[in-house]
Amino acid sequence: MSTFQSWSSALIPLGDSIAQAQGVIVAAMQAGNWQCLRQGLAPTAVGGSITSPANALDMTPTTVAGQSGTTLQTIAVQVIGGFTPTALYMQAHYNYEGGIQIDMPASVTIEYSDTSLTTGFTVLQTFTPTNWGVQERRKFTIVGAGSHQYWRSTVSGSTTNQYFEEWCLEDSSTPKNWITSQQFADFIPPVTEVIGNSVARDILRINFSTTTMTLQPLQELLTAMPMVFSFDTAGSGAVTLSVTNGTTVSFTGGGGNTSQQNARGLYNALASSVDPNFTAWNWIWPTPLVGVVGGGQIIAVQKTPGSQAVMTPGAITIRLRGNYAQAVGVQGCGFPVAASLTTDLTNGFIYYLQVCSRGIALATKTNVGYYGPVHACYGDSASTLSQLPTSDLAAYGMPCTPIELIVGTDDVAASADGTGRYSHSWSVVGALPGATYGVTKDLETDYYSSSTWSKMLFPGILEDIVSNSASYNSWGGVFVTAYGEGIFAGSSGYDPGTIYPIHRLSVISGNFAGYACSVSGLYAQGTWPSFANLDWYKYAGTGPSSEQLMVAPSNDFTTTITTAVATGDTTINVASTTGFPVAGWLVIDGEIIQYTGGGGSGTQFTGCARAKYATTALAFPVGTTVFIGGWYCAFNTGLLFGGYQIPT
Repeated sequence: MSTFQSWSSALIPLGDSIAQAQGVIVAAMQAGNWQCLRQGLAPTAVGGSITSPANALDMTPTTVAGQSGTTLQTIAVQVIGGFTPTALYMQAHYNYEGGIQIDMPASVTIEYSDTSLTTGFTVLQTFTPTNWGVQERRKFTIVGAGSHQYWRSTVSGSTTNQYFEEWCLEDSSTPKNWITSQQFADFIPPVTEVIGNSVARDILRINFSTTTMTLQPLQELLTAMPMVFSFDTAGSGAVTLSVTNGTTVSFTGGGGNTSQQNARGLYNALASSVDPNFTAWNWIWPTPLVGVVGGGQIIAVQKTPGSQAVMTPGAITIRLRGNYAQAVGVQGCGFPVAASLTTDLTNGFIYYLQVCSRGIALATKTNVGYYGPVHACYGDSASTLSQLPTSDLAAYGMPCTPIELIVGTDDVAASADGTGRYSHSWSVVGALPGATYGVTKDLETDYYSSSTWSKMLFPGILEDIVSNSASYNSWGGVFVTAYGEGIFAGSSGYDPGTIYPIHRLSVISGNFAGYACSVSGLYAQGTWPSFANLDWYKYAGTGPSSEQLMVAPSNDFTTTITTAVATGDTTINVASTTGFPVAGWLVIDGEIIQYTGGGGSGTQFTGCARAKYATTALAFPVGTTVFIGGWYCAFNTGLLFGGYQIPT
């Protein structure tokens, strides 16, 4: 159950800044006991000699900062009022060579000044990173920094070019501030709620701009993940297959050898090698995949994460299956989906925020119209983890990550079947622990109802969709063997009572296990894990006026009548009033009743004012269900829950 925490609604006034709007939402989320992990703090100014310094601060992996050649270059920021960094994050570029990013600088300084973006700098620390992984994000701990207005890094020492995708300073405040051009805040539920596993957890990022607020699910690694290579498509006949990792291990096949026989011979040589360069890896000959003839794949997994490696193949194809990932926080989640709302910082806007223990609902109103509600919600932790697929590499330190957080919107405003959609893009760590590679699944849950007003409760249909082949290509154009775990499989029909068996989706040269079709055509359906959904309703059809406050029955607390009730009775006897507020509202067979006493303990509601809000007083027999009355704000086709008393 996702219990109600708080309701907040306020005007973001004329001419407000993005930072102020961000602060208002952060404060409202914290009032609902959600934990803010970090937030974006925009620099006052950005400079330096580096090409496109703004690209290093936009938190977008497809935009690159830096330049070709080995010329010394700098990136600098100004933060009026001063900033005290405790860490520097840098994310590698995507040029790939045997598992190593070849264009990253080999020396990075952190410097400070109180003069300007270009003068008066003193070097505080110098870092000398080596063997950057493809799009790997690294964290460098800054020691002994004081508060200064200007901070700069000088990058140098690369033997080729000097490109990177992210440069970000972090402080030690709570929540942590990240110096980026992207205004955002990262949240997880209250400390009383369990999310994630020992490997990773989902976090909710809310992005802010002058025109939108966007809810986005992201993944945060909690432990370092090892590097993983796979080798396939070996040469046949009398060829020499080899793998070089500092030293070389090889196997020469016979003239009549098949590709698989040669691959097996190389595997035996690698697995039996006593060279430390190879004994530091687990060498695996996996069971052939369903639908893949012959097998012939070798997998190498680091026994201990902590370093990059360059492996050079001979007469066999190498693929970077999993890039080493440090436990440095947010990794991204493939190509995560998002749900956006319109805002207006020029003319002002009103926000409406419902905060529950495992989810939120958010809506906005501008002078142009009403937007939302959009939703973000965590699934039930125990159920989610119990249905987590078993990675084929779990025994080698490459388990899968949980899929818990989904975001959504009412994408069908007026539909007879009351449909809507939640989505979450997800990467299986077993296929790719790096920032943006691997099996990316757009998980879309369509919910249906046959009644006009419907409480949105799961399970619903989960479509495990592999969207397109682009999900399997690295940014540098290197094809990645995406060998991941499917979530659900089953018939195309919807059976809400069935959890379908897990099956494996594999991509090798564009073929899925058991399927011979384009990747855009494959999906499986099943039910989502038990879901602690929000207390909200969706309206199918023409809804009530937006911003109208109304009482509706809530499933949070119910009881039953134990003594028949007449139309004029002001005391109602029930089985129990546990959980109900001391004073509040009831809904019984459509009649709205306000009571002044008895809730919380005992067996009767007293001081009952009958037939409130134009409803009709009714007589109720023994056994009639009594619902607690919840106050809702009608908004487009949704009802946002505002608590058990009239929201303010």
